[in-house]
Amino acid sequence: MQTRDPVVDVPGRVRLNFIEADGDYQTRAEESVFPEVDADRIANSEIALVLTQAEGFQTTERWLSEVRAARDKVSFQVPPSYAVDAGDVIQLETDEVSGQFRVDRIEDAGAKTIEAVRVVAGAYAHSPAPESMVAMPPVIAPLPVWPVMLDLPLDGDDAVSPWFAVAAEPWPGTVAVYGSDTGDDWGYEATVSRPAIMGESLTPLATSRVGVFDRGPALEVKFSGGALRSIGEGALLSGGNAAVIGDPTTGIWEVFQFRDASLVGEDIWALSMRLRGQRGTDGIIPNEWPVGSTVVLLDESLTRVPIPASKRGVERFYRVGPGAKAVDHPAFSDVKHAASGISLMPLRPVHVRASGEAGSDIIVSWVRQTRIDGDIWSAGGVPLGEQSESYQLCVRVGGVVRREVRVTTPMWVYGAAEQAQDVATGAFTIEVAQISDRYGPGLFGEVTFND
Repeated sequence: MQTRDPVVDVPGRVRLNFIEADGDYQTRAEESVFPEVDADRIANSEIALVLTQAEGFQTTERWLSEVRAARDKVSFQVPPSYAVDAGDVIQLETDEVSGQFRVDRIEDAGAKTIEAVRVVAGAYAHSPAPESMVAMPPVIAPLPVWPVMLDLPLDGDDAVSPWFAVAAEPWPGTVAVYGSDTGDDWGYEATVSRPAIMGESLTPLATSRVGVFDRGPALEVKFSGGALRSIGEGALLSGGNAAVIGDPTTGIWEVFQFRDASLVGEDIWALSMRLRGQRGTDGIIPNEWPVGSTVVLLDESLTRVPIPASKRGVERFYRVGPGAKAVDHPAFSDVKHAASGISLMPLRPVHVRASGEAGSDIIVSWVRQTRIDGDIWSAGGVPLGEQSESYQLCVRVGGVVRREVRVTTPMWVYGAAEQAQDVATGAFTIEVAQISDRYGPGLFGEVTFND
């Protein structure tokens, strides 16, 4: 007896999941589709065999041909003496059936009842399938990263914890930061997930006035990677394109902004139309930042490393390297840093003036700056930013400090008797700094009085 399965039960697409031999032993899939047949009926198979892509494709082609030929089934009986086993392929030639059939089931109860399915010998021949080699990802040895720790005068509740900027080529995915008080008991501190845009200056950066555009020669910087862009003046005055320039060994950083950025070489950018001494760093601008100064773009790539306020000024040890490696891996770099808590430092007073004549009372006045909400122009005066208002003044004659006083208002009278006592004749300098309850005196503003 011969039967045939309905075509609706036959899949039009065969898909095979296997382990690819040439693809780092990743799971791959190959499939074959019978032409001009509804391919929505899919037969999925998954085998734990290592195959090439060509072998996987040839297997699906054979299975697709075999499953369509296997629609034809026969059932017949033979004498007990007939020698046949399951899996044998037999040739049938009758008035109703002709072809080769594979024995799938034998019921041996006197006469043998055999169930078989049609097979096509050509289905087992390899279909043409070019071998294609999978491109293996290159093996990249973990390399040391370039870490820079920054004490930045940024607002926020955490005024002590430093920032980490890390660059690497190639980027290892993530960078882990471990810290220690002694240099041998390392503990996890933070994870850096993005590379920083930083590099070294190729041209010097001379000093410039604060509050106006620095229109001097462009600052050329060789960055480790990343792309910069020019912005409009509105975006610039809103805080855009902020960066720092300084020396990691001294921990002194000047915050500046740039309006124009031009690519002048491979990873070399020319930064021009700058605003200098931003965020209260106007008091630390040197006569010149030399060639080789470190430049870091201030963006979301910087990661804060939390430390308690009690660790301010205490040197700590850090190890920075690929996040997938252990802390003792050779790719880790060592960094020493003592957090200065510069965010707590009061900004230096401005508009320091002295009026009067030598030998009579001299009135010294100034205007304070603030670290907190200083851009609220409609407030009349800037917030104090400290628990109490206090200032320290120094009188220098010939570079020698002759007098130090503290006052609680932005004015001081330098009396004639005090001048005589200090021998403040000729030219002398009066310096004034705001005092923080948590930091102490900040940067000094000064005025020189000439007799």
